[in-house]
Amino acid sequence: MSELSFDRVSLAQWSLHRAIHGGELRGLDFPRFTVETFGLRGVELVNTLLESSTDEDMTALRRQAEDVGAEILLVMIDDEGDLAAESPEERRDAVDRHRRWIDIAVGLGCHSMRVNTGPAEGVAWNDPLTDDTVARALDACAESLDALCRHAERAPLAILLENHGGLSSNLPAVVELARRLEGRNFGTLPDFGNCPPDADRYEMVETLMPFARAVSAKCEVFDEDGNEREIDYGRMLDIVRAHGFGGWIGIEFEGHEISEVDGVRACQELLRRLLT
Repeated sequence: MSELSFDRVSLAQWSLHRAIHGGELRGLDFPRFTVETFGLRGVELVNTLLESSTDEDMTALRRQAEDVGAEILLVMIDDEGDLAAESPEERRDAVDRHRRWIDIAVGLGCHSMRVNTGPAEGVAWNDPLTDDTVARALDACAESLDALCRHAERAPLAILLENHGGLSSNLPAVVELARRLEGRNFGTLPDFGNCPPDADRYEMVETLMPFARAVSAKCEVFDEDGNEREIDYGRMLDIVRAHGFGGWIGIEFEGHEISEVDGVRACQELLRRLLT
């Protein structure tokens, strides 16, 4: 069984999205900032936080990571079309746009790329697979993911789903997608925090862990003892350990009570305490 290690704690770029949107930090400087500010060596990019995705800038981004001793682990893809759209034309357009990012992720040296299932309007987290809306969205998404896996497997690069709303928060649907794509380069990215209000976040992570290629340590608020106020991190890490996961755990701070930098540091210290 693999062991969790603080040496394999990474940082998701979304943790600094306010600084990037506000012009305080260039998204393309994220690897250097991560190493110099937090001493973390693993970085997880978000496509919408990069000012440019030209070949020249992507080459420079990888060189920057190599120069500071960072590893670009994955890219999270948003706003590139609906992979579960009912319209075949809309799905083909979304697949084509995601294929471009697969090529970019491969060029950056990533092991995975996170995609979304699309909004899947009318699909709730607790709808059964027998629901017609769920079944149609599931078939459409499986077709799109199969096409992306085929494009990515030559790298090889894994295509990941995060519990991120829509069909991806419907656990039976994600398990069924994993069944249909068994043997392919498909996996999950369980997120500690992305959970519908009336669902069980621990059950959600438990269900997604058998397929996990990465883990997202979402955090928002901390108490005076440095613990996440809404999420029992010890319990979450026990679930992750129980599945023999020894890969990267990515900090993703989304809170507002403290600054983004302080929030990352608080989560970093919590993970340091629990993992060492």
